[in-house]
This record gives sequence, structure tokens and C-alpha cells, in this order.
Amino acid sequence: MVSRSAFVSVLKKLSSRKVKYVVIGDSVLHLASGDSFLGNDIDLFVFQPDLLAEEEFYHKLADELEWSVGQTWLGTPKLIGRESGENVEVDLYTNLFDFFISPELLKTASRVRINNFRVKALEPEAYLVLKAKFADSDKMKELKSFFGSRGFNQRKIDEYLKLMPKEDERVVRRKLREIGFNV
Repeated sequence: MVSRSAFVSVLKKLSSRKVKYVVIGDSVLHLASGDSFLGNDIDLFVFQPDLLAEEEFYHKLADELEWSVGQTWLGTPKLIGRESGENVEVDLYTNLFDFFISPELLKTASRVRINNFRVKALEPEAYLVLKAKFADSDKMKELKSFFGSRGFNQRKIDEYLKLMPKEDERVVRRKLREIGFNV
């Protein structure tokens, strides 16, 4: 589990090196809940430097920080380091193959404050819509439980669905209806 202090430490280091990103993973839900730990890793959608055209940048960054580089399931770089006494994995994503987040959805990310550091992160409802495309039934049950106990903004879910490619929107609507969302 990644603590808030390790999370912020990593993101400060990336930001200070001009990496432009949005937090897209499970951390979004943990941030919204005010949890002390923000998930098992940090998932970022990276705008700059480009993950594909400038992959060497991330290798040099890892060397500079005494971290290592691996690969995500998508084949994009994963940074692995030690921060605040914790092992932290940072999965870096961009639109590639079937992994696609519309620019319009990414633009809806809001600034959130974590330990006096501001980052852009998807809102929980945007994460729900995004995750539903790829989630298996166990993950969908976790999402249902999270939103069932916390509540959600139906208007936002509807808005985020409209920002998806039409073929994805149909799949996501079906999967959300299967777990009880009225979409």
C-alpha cells in the first residue's frame, strides 16, 4: 500500500521534472474517501514527455532517482522506487492499442490537495466509467460496494459516459446496469 507521504513524494519528483500527468487509478477512490493509504501502486496518464517518443527520458529519470524501470501490462514504462521508506510502483499510461481515455474525459480531472500538494486526478465517477470498460466481475462488485457506501453523482456519470467512444459507451452502460446503476 502506498501512503499519502510516499504518493506525494513521488508526484513531487515527477512534477519537478516537468512530467505532466493525471492520476487515473484506484488512488482516485482512496483520495475521495480520505484514506491514509492510496492503493497498491500509482497509475498516471502521462501527457509529457511522451511515453512512446521519449521513453529514454523515463529511463534517465529512473537512473537519476536510483529507481528502476519495468513495464506495465500495456508495455508502457513502470517506474519502481523507494520513497518514504516504501516500495512504490508508478504505472505510466498513454493511449495505446485498446487502452484509450478520451482527451475530453481527461480534461474533466480536478485538482485535489494531498498533504499540501496539488495534483490533477479523475473524479471517482470518471474512474468508475473508465474502469468499467476493462473491469472483470469482481472489480465491478468492488466498485458497486464503494459507490453504494459512498454515494455518487448520477449527472456526472451520465456526462462522462457521453465522453466515451460510442462503442465503449454501450459496453460500459451494460456493465454499469448489471451492478445496479441506472444509466
